Amino acid sequence: MTDNGNNIEQKPVRKASRWKTLTKLLLTAALIVGALQYVGYYCAYPLLKDRICNGVHKKSQGLYTMDFSDFRIDLLGQKIILDSFSLRADTAVYLQRIEREHYNKAIYNISVESLKINHIGIKSFFSNNELYIKEIMMQSPEIRLVGKPDKSEVTKAKYDAVHTDLYPLLKPYFDALNIRKIVINDGYFDFRLRISDNQEQFGISKIDITLRNFFLNEDKFVKKNQFFYSDVIEIGSRNYVINLADSIHSITAEHLQISTADSSIHASNVMMKSNMRTYTQKNRFDVSLKEIQINGLDISRAYFDKDVNLSKVVIKEPTIKFAKGGRVNRETKK
Repeated sequence: MTDNGNNIEQKPVRKASRWKTLTKLLLTAALIVGALQYVGYYCAYPLLKDRICNGVHKKSQGLYTMDFSDFRIDLLGQKIILDSFSLRADTAVYLQRIEREHYNKAIYNISVESLKINHIGIKSFFSNNELYIKEIMMQSPEIRLVGKPDKSEVTKAKYDAVHTDLYPLLKPYFDALNIRKIVINDGYFDFRLRISDNQEQFGISKIDITLRNFFLNEDKFVKKNQFFYSDVIEIGSRNYVINLADSIHSITAEHLQISTADSSIHASNVMMKSNMRTYTQKNRFDVSLKEIQINGLDISRAYFDKDVNLSKVVIKEPTIKFAKGGRVNRETKK
């Protein structure tokens, strides 16, 4: 371009230079975050671990001891990862509290191979004491009941560990717990509870559970009208086993699938067996089903209100054996 006889040269916008500057800034930020995580892992995290573990021990008045082998915080991904996590109950302290305080809560030993927590809502915690978590993933958790409440509390009804003990455990730390998704892979749950001298029940291994929109606060705890405090529950179990309260029969299933999304239960290779080694005057049944499909079951109403309404039940290849007085005397097939 010519202006008043002088040549003026226009310089092009230097986009490459801008991208180079932006790249340097991003790399610098990444290095800073990486350095903070490195320093934190070797310096701050061990101190934080001690503080967390000591805090749990103090809050529980010596009843629980927490430990984990590794603890990592991903600042960029907003993740917390714990490996070999464990929460152990001290049965001696438990017995002392029963005598001293008439303590009537159950106690558990909990271990998790890997625990991942994705995106914790810090703002909601400080503003209204509500802990928000986007997702929790647990690999190979084991939960074992190691101490039961006072016998008089147990004999009134089947003891409901989840809906009775969970909120009192959380209450000292926050008012509400809001988790969008909980995933449990290959879990083991041992809630065997001796209701009388010869009755114990509920032990499940190799179970996968997905909970969606889990929310627990005092109102939910008091009302007790939502199963596992979740909008949607999906449960899958392999080699399901449960001992019935009559101390005679047990139920097994090769595969069990429960979903509240479509109100269905599906099980294959189901068997109810009697313990032939147990002498009893009660009638006994041996039942086998190749497959059973149940639709239209409102699990929350069935669990809390004992109100069972079904829209459809399909049973394939049932076989029933009936024994009276300890002898199998007839067999029926349908």
